[in-house]
Amino acid sequence: MQSRAPSLALAACLTALPALAQGGVTTTTVSIGGNFAIGCTDPTQNPPLLSNGTPASASLDLTYDAQTCVLSLDITNTSAVTTGVPNPFITAIALNLPLRTVTLAEIGAQSSAAGTPPAFGLQFDPGISPQLGFGCFGNFNLLLTTQGSAGSIGNAAASTFGAPAGTFALGPARIDIKLIGPGVSLLTAKIIAAGLSQAAAVQQVTSAMDFSRGGPNAAGDGILSSTAIPGNNPNFYSPRRHASPRRLSSASAARPARSARCWGRPIPTR
Repeated sequence: MQSRAPSLALAACLTALPALAQGGVTTTTVSIGGNFAIGCTDPTQNPPLLSNGTPASASLDLTYDAQTCVLSLDITNTSAVTTGVPNPFITAIALNLPLRTVTLAEIGAQSSAAGTPPAFGLQFDPGISPQLGFGCFGNFNLLLTTQGSAGSIGNAAASTFGAPAGTFALGPARIDIKLIGPGVSLLTAKIIAAGLSQAAAVQQVTSAMDFSRGGPNAAGDGILSSTAIPGNNPNFYSPRRHASPRRLSSASAARPARSARCWGRPIPTR
């Protein structure tokens, strides 16, 4: 006689699936620059510096709403302030969205605490081997960039900059991104923050930023990474801590009705 126990267990799992698919709001924070990060100017420096020896750093807070499928990036420029010396701007941000799970990313509202609103453009490559190169850290699949310092993000604690006041944002600044795809309702902020770059010349990292116009004569620039040593970075990819993007995609594909709410819904306005 065949046991009914496996069927009962399966029924219990299926009953729990709608709660998983509904998701919620999750958050995580990534540090850019500082100890154990890497800089493309000189990968051996710890902490990394810009091309003219200027320190730079930032905090990147990710908030993901699995109901609306909107990823909010709160960026704070935390570069060290030196009186009378131009503080660097954040002019580009690179991240990785889970492969086969996100098929389209659309930029939404951009705002800042002071100054002009940020003005970043978005590039997204959903391919298995993304080609959005970002310095020595290889290829990412999500890239946010400005046209020079215009619309970039400055440090609200600084008073000297290498660009006219009113042409850049003063953080924290927020950028909303709408995610569309078969598995986006199952994502969390930590899963999004865990993706590694590909084909890196120096080392794979989860995220990186380009800083410019910092230091003496506003001549310093450079690309700095998130913390790059496993064990020192809670967002560094670990198969035991983070679900596989491929597994997420397969699971969501079997439940199109629950994932469909994040296909084509307009991004909420703030």
